[in-house]
Amino acid sequence: MDRVRETGHRTLEIGLDIGQKKELTNMADRRIRKIVQQVKSLAEPMKALSDEELQGLTGKFKAQLKAGKTTEQILPEAFAAMCEADRRMLGMYPYDVQILGAVAMHYGYLTEMNTGEGKTLTATLPLYLNALTGKSTILVTANEFLAYRDAEEMRPAFEFMGLNERAGVSQTSGKFLTNDEKRENYNADVLYTTHSVLAFDYLLDHLVMRAEDRFMREFYFVIIDEADSVLLDGAQMPLVISGSMRGEKVEKYIEGERHVSRRKLRRLIDGAQETMEEQAVASREQSVRYDEVLRRQRDILYDARDRLLNRESISKETIQAIVRDNLARFIETHPDMHESDLNRFILDNLSYELDVERVHITGEGRSARKHLLESLVSYAGELFEKKRELFAGENQFQDYVRHCILIAMSDAWTEEVDYLQQLQFATMTRGTAQRNPVFEYSREAYKSFNDMKNMMKRDIARNFFLGDPQYDDKGEMHIILP
Repeated sequence: MDRVRETGHRTLEIGLDIGQKKELTNMADRRIRKIVQQVKSLAEPMKALSDEELQGLTGKFKAQLKAGKTTEQILPEAFAAMCEADRRMLGMYPYDVQILGAVAMHYGYLTEMNTGEGKTLTATLPLYLNALTGKSTILVTANEFLAYRDAEEMRPAFEFMGLNERAGVSQTSGKFLTNDEKRENYNADVLYTTHSVLAFDYLLDHLVMRAEDRFMREFYFVIIDEADSVLLDGAQMPLVISGSMRGEKVEKYIEGERHVSRRKLRRLIDGAQETMEEQAVASREQSVRYDEVLRRQRDILYDARDRLLNRESISKETIQAIVRDNLARFIETHPDMHESDLNRFILDNLSYELDVERVHITGEGRSARKHLLESLVSYAGELFEKKRELFAGENQFQDYVRHCILIAMSDAWTEEVDYLQQLQFATMTRGTAQRNPVFEYSREAYKSFNDMKNMMKRDIARNFFLGDPQYDDKGEMHIILP
């Protein structure tokens, strides 16, 4: 992932005192305003261009980026070009404050604009600039109506400048987009969508079993509208209530109970508001920490999935190591094993045909367990070679192995995510008992992740040995799994 810019992700102020923070803010403000002036200075030259000349700048900018220039280096001219396109196609030329907001968005700053100040028009500038890279450029908004409306309204300007822009949401109730339709949306130069659609698509894209079924590109540039709501969806929001409304309601309640001076009432209200603000901040920080734990696990798993979908070859030694781990774990967890336990394990994990003479328990003690492990490993090696002989070539065999692994990973990860969601609720409850909930969650999540890996290894081996590959009339493989 090259970079994903989400509003609110500037963290330059950490570790600075008040004076340093103020100076840093002033420096950033001066820098942004200087760029705004550079954009404005190009307004008249852009206005003098013909439609063909203005449209031709898109190709020029793309060539400059391919030649090594950065988006920051071409920003003033690219923004000026898009401003002029907005004027010609939409009848609206961005005001200074909108250009300032657009520059801030590009550099990843939180940009606060009130309703009516033209956020939709403002976003066209950084969206155009970053789409010139040919990489994924997305605007995430609050709901499907806004995503569709904004995409429709801004599309003439983008298309005038030679870019393909789409809405990633369906306007037909109950209609779900196919993978091909989703792929067409995500391949667009600019995409308008919602946080719920984007999140759901991201999960679906990481559940496919074949690389050709994927439909998303790697994230590069994302603008998030209503960032506080989207990024901190589970957090409390006490600051949305106006002060006058809050005071009026509290005053009526207190006056019904006992007489309180207005000065004391104000202190009570301000104190309650301060407490709510502190709780909101703590809740948001905690949400981020919980998500960080899940993100680390997700990154590890998705990286492995991507390698498999990209047809990474799986060596015989890798499969044998997984199988040996499973066999060793079985023996270790069954110190008082009987023949019936062994036979049941073989039938459930290695072969539907039981050969009692091939593998059996020879005695008790460490030496006997070691002998049993080696016997099982040898037997599994023979079954491995028999399985490989079922395939016409190494490519077919590798497809089978990858599919067995992907199925096991998907099943294990689904259970892990469900467990972590329940664990988060449980640890938050434990927090009332003077325990650090995030520490508890991290510790339990680490244990769960190791359990998930063991479960995954078990299912990979089961799928491999007990799976039954079948071929349809088109020669495509379908696997009947245990």
